[in-house]
Amino acid sequence: DTEKQRVKKLSQQYSALPILVLLGNMRNEQDQLEALKAGANDCICTSSSELISIKLNKLVVSANTAKELNRKQTQVDEVLIRIAQEESFARHVYEEITGGALSHQKDYFSMQQSADGFCGDFIFEMASPTGIRYVFLADAMGHGLAAALSIMPVIHVVKAMAHRSMPITTILQEVNRRLNTELPDDRFVTLAALEISPFSQMMSVVNAGLPDLFVLTTEGNIQACPSHCIPLGIAEGAAFSFEPYTFKLDELSKLFMFTDGLIEQEDKNGKVIGKQGLLETLGEYVKKEVSWDTVADLFNQHKGEQALSDDVTLCAIDFAKFAIADPSSKQDSDERVGQVTFRLDVNGEYLKTVDIPAFVSKFLYAAGIEGKIAGKTFTAVAELYQNGLDHGVLNLSSELKNDIEGFAEYMQKREEQLALLSTKDNVTLSMSYQADKGITASISDSGSGYDVSKVNPEQFSLHGRGLALVRQLSDSFETNDIGNKVSIVLKE
Repeated sequence: DTEKQRVKKLSQQYSALPILVLLGNMRNEQDQLEALKAGANDCICTSSSELISIKLNKLVVSANTAKELNRKQTQVDEVLIRIAQEESFARHVYEEITGGALSHQKDYFSMQQSADGFCGDFIFEMASPTGIRYVFLADAMGHGLAAALSIMPVIHVVKAMAHRSMPITTILQEVNRRLNTELPDDRFVTLAALEISPFSQMMSVVNAGLPDLFVLTTEGNIQACPSHCIPLGIAEGAAFSFEPYTFKLDELSKLFMFTDGLIEQEDKNGKVIGKQGLLETLGEYVKKEVSWDTVADLFNQHKGEQALSDDVTLCAIDFAKFAIADPSSKQDSDERVGQVTFRLDVNGEYLKTVDIPAFVSKFLYAAGIEGKIAGKTFTAVAELYQNGLDHGVLNLSSELKNDIEGFAEYMQKREEQLALLSTKDNVTLSMSYQADKGITASISDSGSGYDVSKVNPEQFSLHGRGLALVRQLSDSFETNDIGNKVSIVLKE
C-alpha cells in the first residue's frame, strides 16, 4: 500500500512527466496492475539496465509527443474560437445589411437550407413607392461566406433601382455591370427576377442561369421558363442580352422557383430528384391543392440523413394571396391650387449617363405627388424616355428583338450608336402638375420619328416602341406629325 500511495502521489505531483515503476524479478501481474492503476505509465520486472534505458527513452518520446499534441490542440482551439467570433460578427453584419436593406412582406412561401455556415442563395423582395413588386432569387457560385459576399452587390443595386421603380431589364444590366467589376473572374451569380406591375397588370420574368421556373396558370397548366441568358458577372454588353418572359396577372395562379441544389441533392442511394421528379410533384400539387410545405417535406424525406451537397432554396407564390397594389383604389384628394412644372434637356454623351427616371422620381416626390397617379406617371415617362433614346436618337429597330439572337444584335448596335453621340442628339422631357387636371408630360427627341399606326396596341413586351403600355396608362395620348414627340395626360 505504501508503494501504491507513493506512485499515486508522484503521478499527481508530476502529471506532465512519465512514471516508470521498477519491480523485482519476483513480482507478479497483480503487482504490475496495481502500479498502473496507481498512475504509473509503465512498469518493468527486471534489473537489466539496457531494458530500463529503452523503456525510459520510449516513455520520454511518448510524453513529448503527447505534450506537443496538447500544445497544437490548444492552438487549434484558440483558432476555432477566433473563427467562431469572426463568423458571429460577419453574420451579424451580413444579416443587418441584407435583412435591414429590404422589406419582407412574407406573403409567399420560402424554404432555405445551407450547406455551410453562410448561405450562397438569397431570396428577397421589395415594393417600389409606386406599387411595383420585385422578387429576386439569387444563387452565387459555391457556398459559405465567399458565396454570401457575392450577393452583396446584387442587394445594393436592387435596393437603389427598385426604389425608383426601374424595370428589371435595367436593374439586371446594372447588377451585371457591378458584378463584372467587383467579383473575381471565377465568380458569378445565377438569378431569377420577377417584376409585378399593378398598372400594366403584367408580370415580367428573367431567368439568368437558374433551373426552369414553373408558372401555374388559372387553367391548371404548367409553363416552364428556362434560363434564357448567361449568369450575371460573366460578360457585359451584347453578350449579356435577354428579353423577359411576360404574363398577364389575371392568367396566373402560382409560381415556383428554386436553386439547383433542390434537384441535384442525392439520397442515400445516390439518386437525385431531377427536373422530371419535381414536375411530377408539382403536377400532384396542382391536382390535389396540397400545401407548399408538402414539397419542402418531400425534399427533406428524400435527403434523409445525407449532408447537403449545395445550398437549397425554393420560393412559391400564390397570386391569390400575393399582395398587389390595386390601381383602381382611390387616393386622398389633392386640393392644392396652382401648378408645378419641370423641364429637362439632355444631349450628347450625357444621354449615356443621366438617370432620367431618377429625375422623374424626385419630381414626383418633391411635388408631393403619390399613390396611383405617381405610379402611372413614373412607368409611362420612363418607358417614353427609353423609347425616345433607343428608337429616336439611336434609330434602333424593335424588330431586332423578335428572338434572343436578334436581341443580342440589338444590344451590340445600341453600344455602337451610343459611342457616336454628338451634341446634335438630344431628348427633352417636360412635366407639369395641377391637382384638378393631373399630370401632363411630353418626351421629344432629335430622331426622324416613326409611324405610330404600326404600333401594336396589344403588345406589352419590348416591341412596338413600348407605347402600348403607355397608351393603357394614359388618359390622353398624342404624337406630333413626324412621330418624334409624344404627349400624355395622366389622372387618378
